[in-house]
This record gives sequence, C-alpha cells and structure tokens, in this order.
Amino acid sequence: MGMGAGHIRRIAGLTLATLVVAIQAAGATPKEVLLLRHGHKDTVRGDSNLSPQGLVRMEAMARVITACFGAPTQLRVYPFDRLTGKNARSYQSAVPLAVATGLTIALAEGAPTDSEEEGRSILTDPSANDGRLVMIWEHRRLPDLARGLGWGTMPPIADDDFDRLELLRYGPGSVTPTVERYSQSRLLSNNCVREAEAANPAAGVVLDPEPLQRLIGAPPRPGSLAEQEDLAVLRWLQQTRSPQQVASSWILLDRDISLFNISLGVDLPRSAPLLVKGVASFLEPVSKVKDQIKDTLRRPRPFVNHPDLMPCLPREDTFSYPSGHSTWYRAAAELLADLLPARRERLGWIGRQGGFNRSLCGVHYPSDVAAGQLLGVAAAKEVIRTEAWKRFRQDPRIQTELKAILAIREGGLPPLVH
Repeated sequence: MGMGAGHIRRIAGLTLATLVVAIQAAGATPKEVLLLRHGHKDTVRGDSNLSPQGLVRMEAMARVITACFGAPTQLRVYPFDRLTGKNARSYQSAVPLAVATGLTIALAEGAPTDSEEEGRSILTDPSANDGRLVMIWEHRRLPDLARGLGWGTMPPIADDDFDRLELLRYGPGSVTPTVERYSQSRLLSNNCVREAEAANPAAGVVLDPEPLQRLIGAPPRPGSLAEQEDLAVLRWLQQTRSPQQVASSWILLDRDISLFNISLGVDLPRSAPLLVKGVASFLEPVSKVKDQIKDTLRRPRPFVNHPDLMPCLPREDTFSYPSGHSTWYRAAAELLADLLPARRERLGWIGRQGGFNRSLCGVHYPSDVAAGQLLGVAAAKEVIRTEAWKRFRQDPRIQTELKAILAIREGGLPPLVH
C-alpha cells in the first residue's frame, strides 16, 4: 500500500525532530565554560587598549585558570574591529592564557550582532564536546552569551566590576549548566595556585623554535666539506677511544640532574629535592623546542648513511641535529649556574661533557653536538628571562636548599678529572 505525500512529510518531520533530540542527547556539549570579562582599559593614556595593570592581572589569571580549574581546551574571545582596534581588550586579555597553554585564540566573529547565538552554537559544536572552554567577552554582552549557554539569569555586570569569573558546568548531554561564581582576587591567593607552581613551576613556559633554529643554523649538507670533516673526526674517535672513555659515556647516558652531583659535592636529590624537581620541569620546554627543531631539519644519524661507523652507545632512531643530550646537559648546566654562579665552571664541565660523549661514541656528528651546546645556552637564557623562573629562583624553599649546597667550600669539592 502506498503512502501519500502528507504522510511522508509527517514521517520526515518526525525523523528530523527525533534526530535533533538525538544530537542534543548525545552530549555534544562542553564539560565546563569559564566566563570572564576583558580587563580594564588605560584611563591614564586615554586609549581603549588593555592597561598595564590589566595585563598583569590577566597574566596572573592565566596561572589561576590552569591551576584551579585545569587546562582549557579552547579559548574564544569577543572580536575586535581590525581597522579601529575597538574591543581589542578581549583579545589582549586572552593573550597571556594563550601563551601559557599554547591554545589559539578564536575570534567569535558573530558575537557583536548575536552573542546569544554564539553561546547556543557552543552547545552543539562537536569540537567543544566534553571540553573546558574559556570565553573572554565584552561585559555588556556577557549576559546574552550566558543565555545562549543555557544560563538565562546572569545579572548585568557593572562597568567597574573586573573581579568576577563564572564557571558553568554541564552534566552529560545537558544544555542547562550549574553556575559557580568566583572572585578573581580571592582565586589569586588560592592554595591551588601555590600547589600547582610548587608541583610544576615551569607551567606555561613555552619557547619559540624559530629564532632558536635561526641561531644554530642548518646542519652541513650531505657531501659537503663540513660533513666530510664531521666524518673524519668520527672515524678518528672510533679508532682511538679507550674502554675508560666508553664507560664514562655510559655514565652520562641518562639525562639526570643528579649527574651534576660531582660538580657540587652533594647528593642533589637528597639535599635539594625541590631544586632538582624544579630544574627538571624547566628543562621540559627546552627538550620540546629541541624536538621541534630536529623534526624540521631532519638530519639522519651518522651511522644511518655510513655503515662503517659503529656506535658504542645505543642506537637511536630520532633525528641527529641538534644533539638532544648536548642541548639538555648544557641547558641544565646554565640553569644550575644561574642559581649557583659560584659553581659555574664546575657545572659547565659536566654540561659540555654530556654532549661530547655523543660524538665519541658515534651517535652524533660533532656539528650536532656543537649546535646542541649553542641551543642549550640560548634556550636556558630564554628560560631565565621568564617570570616563572624568577619566581622559582626567589622561592624561600629553593634559597634554603641553595645555601645548603654552598655550605661546602670550594676546597672541599671532589676533583672533576681523575
């Protein structure tokens, strides 16, 4: 029996409605949305940009958000006029959080005409599903945005109120959030910030690979005179290295801060556990930027194209330039020397040796090691300039550990070369 057109339309309409309900019930909603207004403008200068005090506040809030609520998955802001700069403060307020997390700032282009619709779109956006979004907005439009996000009773925000943060939490498949209100000033003194900074004082430190890559330059081209010189050194080292030298290279195989014990005359993990953990955390962004450069330049290891080279350390299948060990050891030495300048020379000995062993045993070209040394110094300088490192260095607990290390006088330190 056939069906009439009206019956088909009713079935199609029912199917479409059912589909909409199914999509909503599937839980294509965020887990949390954090709502903030932009920072305040500079009334002294008289322009509409974020004030210096506002920037300092938002830099602090970047740490607070990650420490107290967890790392965000998206960062969306009220858009600005690219010709006049109007409403740029929402974007400017988001920059510290973007730097701290590596997130891209997404401009909600439709928000000036319909912030409520922008909120509704979040609740059906698959990319936001089960995520944690931070939305920094023009304060007069925030209640409209909240209404679209399912919170229809957000009161207006006073022009001089820069202290609020609202957290919207969604249950599975729900489009109606529970709402928690926080004071930014109270969050800034919250234990979660201190605990997070103690656990990872380098949180938010990100190094830019482009200038560092320009600094070390490209590796020697295959067949070039520079590569031939690299190979000549490796072949000479292979013929002349002693069993004692090979054994020393194995000692420095691991990237471990405690291998600087001999430079300082103390058992670092036992005498300075917070320092060891903290320096290790600051070396993570150094290793990350080194990996980015390696993956861009893609130089094969020397033994890959030259089978006569027989390494005396484990073969690795990562790229060769710059040497990761050379970078890590030199950066570690530079960071420790910034904390303990009286021990710089002794720390530098280990910092250099950790890279030289890689050529001695044929797992890196000498030019890889030289580039790693250069990168380690430059990356460490970038870390030392960060506010996170300054806070770590000034931490009273770190200062106490440093004093204990320096209690051992120069004459009581063990010899570096036997």
